[in-house]
Amino acid sequence: MMRIIDCPACLGNYKTGRKGKVDLLILHTMEGGFGPTGVWFKTPDAKVSAHFGISVDGQISRYVLEHDTAFHAGNPDYNARSFGIEMEGHSADPDAFTPKLMESLLELCSGLCADWNTPRDRKHVIGHCEVPDQQRAQNNAFLDNGDGYGWLLHVLPCMAGHELTIDQHEEEDDEYRSHPNYFFHVVDD
Repeated sequence: MMRIIDCPACLGNYKTGRKGKVDLLILHTMEGGFGPTGVWFKTPDAKVSAHFGISVDGQISRYVLEHDTAFHAGNPDYNARSFGIEMEGHSADPDAFTPKLMESLLELCSGLCADWNTPRDRKHVIGHCEVPDQQRAQNNAFLDNGDGYGWLLHVLPCMAGHELTIDQHEEEDDEYRSHPNYFFHVVDD
């Protein structure tokens, strides 16, 4: 059973209510620690937040209620239609994406998708790096899910109802298999 600890963000770092239907989950790396991220979201000067955070130990905090709009995507249209989920660690350090973090991530994403009638697929569960950046159109994406994050995006098909196992999959392409910390793969039901 998933346990979520409420750690409310400061009003001003999110907006009450939603403009429309939620149809996306956007995954972020905290680029830092779990505790400091929660403290930052409580700071009025932050002007950012996320709905949830997950620690390397699998602890889940809720910073913004699901019916409210977190300022996490850097794109108001994406903020209005998504949940932001922050994962502890740095994108350049895939060791941060521990089995406990991944188990909590999958349980949280599965629950949100079921509760909000959002498909569990790669079109609806995306990385922050896939959100168009309206302020830096030449880059067109945010970088908090950098090079070390590609393998995580590769396992997201597990959101489509597949089982995630902790092991190395012999049939994955070389780009992901060659990553020294690659240890997740998807098994068809």
